[in-house]
Amino acid sequence: MPTSTNPIRSTGHGQFPSAVNISRSLVPNTNFQHAQQVTKAYEIIANMLEQSKQFEETKQYLIKAKDNQKKLLKRLQLEEGDVLKDNQKLYCNICYRLATMYFDEQNYEAAIKDLKEASAIDDRNLKIQMMLAKAYLNSEQYELCEQICTYMIKTFPNDNSVQIMMANHLLRKNEIEKAIQQYKDIIERNPNNFDPFVQMTKSLYRAGRLDEISDILEKTEKNNLRAYNDAAFNFAKGLLSYYLCKPSEALSCFNKCRRDKQYGRQAVYAMVKIVLNPDNEIIANEDDWKRRIHGARSDEVKTAQATALNLLQSIGAGSNDIRYKVLENWCLAYTGEKSSLEQAAENLSQILNDHKDNIGALCAISECFIGLKNVQKARQYLKKTTKITWNMDDADELEQCWLMLAMTYVQATKYDEALELCKKVLHVNKCSTRALETLGMMNEQTGAHNDAAENYEQAWKYSRKNQPSIGYKLAFSYLKSKRLTDAIDIAHFILQRYPDNTRVRKDILEKARLALK
Repeated sequence: MPTSTNPIRSTGHGQFPSAVNISRSLVPNTNFQHAQQVTKAYEIIANMLEQSKQFEETKQYLIKAKDNQKKLLKRLQLEEGDVLKDNQKLYCNICYRLATMYFDEQNYEAAIKDLKEASAIDDRNLKIQMMLAKAYLNSEQYELCEQICTYMIKTFPNDNSVQIMMANHLLRKNEIEKAIQQYKDIIERNPNNFDPFVQMTKSLYRAGRLDEISDILEKTEKNNLRAYNDAAFNFAKGLLSYYLCKPSEALSCFNKCRRDKQYGRQAVYAMVKIVLNPDNEIIANEDDWKRRIHGARSDEVKTAQATALNLLQSIGAGSNDIRYKVLENWCLAYTGEKSSLEQAAENLSQILNDHKDNIGALCAISECFIGLKNVQKARQYLKKTTKITWNMDDADELEQCWLMLAMTYVQATKYDEALELCKKVLHVNKCSTRALETLGMMNEQTGAHNDAAENYEQAWKYSRKNQPSIGYKLAFSYLKSKRLTDAIDIAHFILQRYPDNTRVRKDILEKARLALK
């Protein structure tokens, strides 16, 4: 005799229409158990839709599940015990899941609405409270963020993630010294927990406090033997090396933690970006593509592409991992061949159909269209990013998009638009060497060589003198400003590290010496 099965549980992806019919037939039933099954049916349909990448439809069925569960909770108000608690937990989980989808769309207002509803039922749910605080932070509602953080610190006094959220909040309010002290307190309380170092490194770098990061990491590594092999600590060190324009050191640090369960995938993604773009160059026109590709031998380009792809394949695509797919297409486009650029652009366009505000995809597709000599199309995508609120998760690529757009304006001599975008970047990242470099280029093009020199000095400082291209521009500005000895000093510094740099020798050193005679 065949065993009976729950029709909802047994519904597979290929039986999607029957799942819909089941849910519809259950809706009118007033029995509590049937009402619960309606919610579960909607959830199952949402799961199947999500697996088939129909994200808007997924969201609609989650909303149906939430609305149905909300009605059920009203009918269960007088109930006590596990029945009520289980249904409240289910409702909170649905709210959280919806909020996560709204986060992906940068729709923080909608996320806040669902999170507040969940918080009203369970205000001690750390996961919900953390996301609510983050939503307030990302939407620049700092007072509300602080209220949540203060409440969480009282409720969860020993939780590092809460303390880090408060530190991030202080940084966004430009209370940098308080934020630094907050990070130091976190580290002092938990000397063997290195997770806070990652967020601290990202945050203090953007606050312009590279010295503090370097000092904290150096002291920790010296005084705590566990740091050397810890994945979080090595990830933080990799970030710092990347920020200091030391790509080889960054790769070495990330490589140490790429097998780690928590940081491995992030480390591999960081390694892929470095392999493809070690100098963190901004692609803004066809010449930039040519310089990237033809500046290296063709075998080096192919090796870099193969290395990046091998790194990705070493971890495999995660479930609904958009980041993985974006980087796959960045690898595809890397050779600069027309057919590869076109295919990558098509693939990225499909990703954007489902995730219209995905920063990585917007950044990558813009580079593709620039490589295809369609700057106008690239600019259309880049303009979309200017309407997206800055957030730490997307910070690197969001800033890159703004700078790409700024550079296209510089090339079109639209300096006012470019200036506003550079200011926008520097507002959230005081250490952005590329933003400072772009300002220098604008001043240089308008003949303001003294101002250009100031911009390049800052960029040279924050790159820790590890970017010879910035050093060259600084020395050239000194030359134009008649600061000949300063130009010679910079030229000597670069040639000590890069003795084969004939451009610096001919354009700067020889001309400056000749002018001094």
